[in-house]
Formats: sequence, structure tokens, C-alpha cells
Amino acid sequence: MLKKSMVVFGLLSTLMLSGCNKSITITELPAEESAGVTTINLSEEDTTPTIVKDDSKSQTEDTNTKVQEDEATETAENADDYYVVFTNRGKQEVESFAAGIKEDFTGKNWKSLSAKISYPITIAGNEYNNADEFLKEDWNSSIPQEFIDSIGKETCTDISCNSQGAMLCDGCLWFSDVYTDDNFENQELRIISIRY
Repeated sequence: MLKKSMVVFGLLSTLMLSGCNKSITITELPAEESAGVTTINLSEEDTTPTIVKDDSKSQTEDTNTKVQEDEATETAENADDYYVVFTNRGKQEVESFAAGIKEDFTGKNWKSLSAKISYPITIAGNEYNNADEFLKEDWNSSIPQEFIDSIGKETCTDISCNSQGAMLCDGCLWFSDVYTDDNFENQELRIISIRY
């Protein structure tokens, strides 16, 4: 149907642009005759349209294929830009970092988790200035199990984010790109907030 509409539109556009004020009759061709029709030629001298057949793939098929290829490319490109609102890192790297946080909490690997934190950080009213201070805390008894369970339920894909960073557990844990040197040249993903 789209192909037929394109042919009729093309025919009418040609007539209007050429200033032709002749009346014409458009007759629908049988399916076997209309296959591959891409243009209809009209001449000033002859009022009979000439149908030009094209046995190659139709323009509609070419257009549909091109649109599908463009959408696939755009999806692949945009997938890597998913978290661009807060970082230049790719989607896989951000989600891998989140999965690491999830693994550290559910496995109660506080040493590994301490390396993922931006210091100083305040957790439950206590400030921790570095990993050593963080590791002195008895996190096995300090962090409620329901908080650990809620992190364990995270899928770590298509994470909610804004210009401040990405969040897990409806904002109970936030992470973002932070500068890790005094010259503001090196950025790394780090946990910036833990609230339970």
C-alpha cells in the first residue's frame, strides 16, 4: 500500500510541478503487473503514462532496511551513552561497577567495598576519612540485613541516574565519577553516599 501511495504521490507531484492541467485517470494494476513498479513517466506530447519496471529490490524495502540498520546502530551507540548524564564511561563499565558493589555487600566483603568508596564519607552519622577507618567498623552488625538484601535484589542494569550519579535501592546508595587526585585529572567511579 505504501508503495502504491508513493507512486501516486510522485505522479501527482510531477503533474503539479510541470503545470499540467490535463485530467488523468489512475487505474490500479493487477498485482503481478505492479510488482517492481517504481516510476510512471508522462510526456507533454503523449498523454499515455509509461510504466517503468524495476526488478531489483523496491525502494520501500531499501528504506525499511536502512531504517532498521539506523535504529540498530543508534541503539548500540546510545547504549554506551546511557549514563552520560553523570559520566563518560560506557554502560557496561558503570553496570559492572554496580554489580561489584552488590557482590561486596551480599558477600560482606568490606575490604573490597572500602576500595570503592570516596572518602570522607558519612554513614549513619559517623564520618570515615579513609579505608582504614572504614574497616575498623564492625559492618556485619552495623548494616541492617534488610539493607544488604535490598542491594542483593538490584539488577544493576539500566540504573536510575541524574547529574549527581547513579543510585541503587531507591537512593540508599549513590555512586559517581569522582576525582581521585589533587590535580583534578583522574576520575574513577566511587560510592559517594550510603544511607540505611
